[in-house]
Amino acid sequence: MEKIVLISIGLVLLFNSCKKEKENDFVIFSGKIENPNSDSLTITNRFDYKIHTFHLAGDGTFNDTIHITEGYYHLDDGNGNTQIYLKPNYNLNLSLDSKKSFKSIKYTGKGAYENNYLAKKTLLNYKLYPFNNSGYHSELNEKDYLYLIDSLHRVRMKLFNDHKQNFGKGFSFIDSNSIKYQTLTKIYTFEMMKRIVTGNTDFEVSTNYPNAFDELDLTNGLLSKAQYYIYFLDYYIWKETKKNWNEKDSIDFEVALMKTIGNSIKNNRIKESIAHHMGIQSLDRTNELDEVYNITNSYISNKQYLAEIDEKYTSIKRLPIGSISPNFELYDIKNNLVSLRDLKGKIVYIDIWATWCKPCVREIPHLNKLEEEFRDKEIKFVSICKNDKKERWLKIVNKKELSGIQLFAPDDDISFFTKYMIQAIPRFILIDEEGKIIDINAKRPSDPKLKEQLEKLLYN
Repeated sequence: MEKIVLISIGLVLLFNSCKKEKENDFVIFSGKIENPNSDSLTITNRFDYKIHTFHLAGDGTFNDTIHITEGYYHLDDGNGNTQIYLKPNYNLNLSLDSKKSFKSIKYTGKGAYENNYLAKKTLLNYKLYPFNNSGYHSELNEKDYLYLIDSLHRVRMKLFNDHKQNFGKGFSFIDSNSIKYQTLTKIYTFEMMKRIVTGNTDFEVSTNYPNAFDELDLTNGLLSKAQYYIYFLDYYIWKETKKNWNEKDSIDFEVALMKTIGNSIKNNRIKESIAHHMGIQSLDRTNELDEVYNITNSYISNKQYLAEIDEKYTSIKRLPIGSISPNFELYDIKNNLVSLRDLKGKIVYIDIWATWCKPCVREIPHLNKLEEEFRDKEIKFVSICKNDKKERWLKIVNKKELSGIQLFAPDDDISFFTKYMIQAIPRFILIDEEGKIIDINAKRPSDPKLKEQLEKLLYN
C-alpha cells in the first residue's frame, strides 16, 4: 500500500512539473549594460515594430519577462542593433559594454549558445557588407556573381558549423535554412537588382541561370521560423500573383496577393507566418483595407501576430481621407527646421525612404522627373529618410543632387511615423492644401497614374 501511495504522489508531482513547464510560455531576459547609450533596450521584429522595451535601472541592469512568439528579432541599445533569437522557456542574461559596441556582447543561461552565435553572425555580416551590397554586385557578370554568392554562403555556413554542436533542438534546422534561403534570395534577385542599379531595364539572366524556386519547400512548418525563408517566400507569392493579375483587373493587387497565399500555401504554420509578413505590408499599400485585413486575419491564430495586424489596421483607420494629417518637424539638408504645417497652402507629396532600400532608390529618378515637371506648380515634394545613418543620407543627397525638400528623421519614434504606423518603405503620402489627407498610401512616382492624379488636383 505504501508503495502505491508513493507512486501516486510521484505521478502527481511529475504531472504538476510537466504542467508548469508547459505553462512557461515566456522568455526571462536580464542583464547589465555598461556605459549605456540610452535608458532602455528594445526588442523589435523584422518590421522595426517594437515588441518590448526594457528600462534600465541606475546601474544599467534590467530584468523582465516577455511573452513572445519564437523567432528572430533585433536587440537595439539606442546606437545599433544585433540579431537575437527568442523562444518561450529561454532564460537569458546579457552583458554588454556599449562603448565597445556589440563586439563585447555575451549571453549566459538558457538560449545563450544560439544567441552568442548570432552576435558573431551579426559581426560577420558587417565584415561581409562590402562584398554583399548591390552597388558591388551590379558590376559583376553572371558567372562571377554566382561564384561570389556561393563563397558568401560557405563563409556563413562555416560559422554555423563551428557552433552547431551546442544548439538547442530545432535551431540548427531553422538557422541553416535561413542561411540557405538567404543565398537563394540573392540568386533570384540578381536580374531585378541589375536592372535597378544599372538602369538597364532590358537585362536578362542567361537560359542556364539557376531557378532559385526549384528548391522551395512549402511543406515543412518549422521553416516558418527561418527568417530568410519568409523573405524568399514573399518573392514567390509576388511572382505567382503577377502571373494571374494585371492593372486592368478590378481586384486590388494587395487583395490578390493575400488570396495567392491561401491558394498556394497549404501548411498552416507557413501560411500564418507569410500572411503576417505580407499582410502588415499590404495594409500599408491597399485601397481595400477592410478586405485585406479580413483575409489576413483568416489565416492567423497567433495572438502576437493578430495584435500587430490589429494595431496596424486600427492606426490606419484613425487617419481617414479628409482628416488633418499628423505633423512633422525635421531638419533639412541645410539644417533648417521644416514643419508640415509650414507647407500649408500647397499640395504635399511625401516620400518616406532609406538609402539602403532598393525599391526606394529605384523611385528616385521618377521622383526627380515629377519634381521637374511640376516645378512651378503649387505642390511640394518632401523626402524623409528614416532608419538610416545621417552621414550616408548626406552623401547620397549630395552625390545624386536630390531635389525637393530633403529631411532626415533621427529616430523612428517621431509621432508622424508612429501615427501613420510606417513600418515598411518606400511609403508615399499625399496631403492637400489644407493639410488634410488625400491618400495615406499614395501611388509611387513610377506609376503614371500619380501624375494624372496630381494634375487633377492642381487644375480642377
